[in-house]
Amino acid sequence: MRPTLILGLILCAGFAMARAADAQDTNTFAPASQAHRPGRWSMQFQIVQDFQFRGFEGAGLAMTRNAGTNSAWRFGVNLDGQLTEGDRTTTTAADSEFSQDVLPIDRNQYSVRLDLLYLHRYHPARRVGLELGVGPAVDLLRYREEVEQGYDSFTFHRESRASSSSYGITGRLGVEVFLARALSVHAHYGGFFGYQQVTSTSLYHDVYTNGLVRDAAVENQTHQWFLTNEGVSLGISVYL
Repeated sequence: MRPTLILGLILCAGFAMARAADAQDTNTFAPASQAHRPGRWSMQFQIVQDFQFRGFEGAGLAMTRNAGTNSAWRFGVNLDGQLTEGDRTTTTAADSEFSQDVLPIDRNQYSVRLDLLYLHRYHPARRVGLELGVGPAVDLLRYREEVEQGYDSFTFHRESRASSSSYGITGRLGVEVFLARALSVHAHYGGFFGYQQVTSTSLYHDVYTNGLVRDAAVENQTHQWFLTNEGVSLGISVYL
């Protein structure tokens, strides 16, 4: 089942429960009313992306402060990084003969995402409520890779660098379900519209056995407006 379909079912269930709650004034949940009172703080932890539990690939954390019973400001930070250093061995088999190529690799990549959302909560006094968030977002990514490999006639060395900067508006629509007095889970479906600049550079340094040295550099830049689907995220909220 696709994540969008699952989220649709969750939203429909949330709407149904909220409508049912409208018909019964007594169907309020005291911990939700207390958690959403003006001035209270909470922390959000993202634990699943697109309904897939994966190994540690980053840290997502947000802080929220209630501006009113139905509104809040949420500041989120997502950090991601990867460092690879070592050798990659490739084995080739041909006519019962095997050969191995050892390729040194030095690669690192890191990114940071910042967003500030204005949240509007629907039915903040219910155990299950809807919330809509809109606000600015900045996404920065840096990448570098260095590879070297030797051949019969020359030694190949390449260094690749890339950077990406995205600025725009992000939006999230989701459901919050309270499990206990100061603990809730939430599911959000998000999108991102903005402007992106990508710069990539490749540096080549080839040394031949006859003494010839060849250096080359290739640089590309792209600028684009984009609208992207950020999928579904699940998380936990802890009210302080």
